[in-house]
Amino acid sequence: MPALDLSGITQLPFVSSTATPGTSSLVRLVNLPTSGQFVVTVHNRDKATKDLRISFDQTLTDGGAAPSTYFTVNDPLTFRVVATGKNGLARITKFGFFSTASTAVNAEVMIVEDGGI
Repeated sequence: MPALDLSGITQLPFVSSTATPGTSSLVRLVNLPTSGQFVVTVHNRDKATKDLRISFDQTLTDGGAAPSTYFTVNDPLTFRVVATGKNGLARITKFGFFSTASTAVNAEVMIVEDGGI
């Protein structure tokens, strides 16, 4: 399964479902829209039985090895993506999610407009 490419979406809100690779500790990459300010929510659809991890390391590759530092997605995990400089950090263009113990963890990604900051 290739990376989930959401970089070209034109209408918000937007919801998409995908799954981690069929092998544990491999990354499923999600490419984010390249402009605008928005809020992303990641939901672990298998939270009752499977773990889901997320990383914002911009060097990750789809199908590549999982990083050693990550956040755990309990339910849900929400973060903001803003223009460079507004929050003092570089804009993220992608994130990766994976499981260190399970395979094919189902996840949902929701993107909504954010008029904040």
